[in-house]
Amino acid sequence: MAEAAARSALQKRAVDAAEPFPHFTAAEKELRIRLRARGRQAGDGRDDTRKTQSIDQIDAENLTGTKKQTSRGRKPNDGARVETLK
Repeated sequence: MAEAAARSALQKRAVDAAEPFPHFTAAEKELRIRLRARGRQAGDGRDDTRKTQSIDQIDAENLTGTKKQTSRGRKPNDGARVETLK
C-alpha cells in the first residue's frame, strides 16, 4: 500500500513523464527536476527516445531510505532522502 502511494506521488509530480504537466507552477517544475536528478543518482534509467524516466529506484528510496540492490551490483546509498515541498 505504501509503495503504491509513493509511486503515485512521484507520478503526480510527472517524475516519470517526458514533460511537466502544463498546470505546474515554477516551484513544482523545480521539484520535478530535482526528483528526476535524484532518481538518476539512485540508478533510475532514462529513455532518451521517449524522454521518460524510470522511478523504480527513487520509489524504493522514498520508502526505505535506502536504494534497492540491482542486478548491476549497485550498493545501497548513504541514506540520503529526497526533499519535498511542504
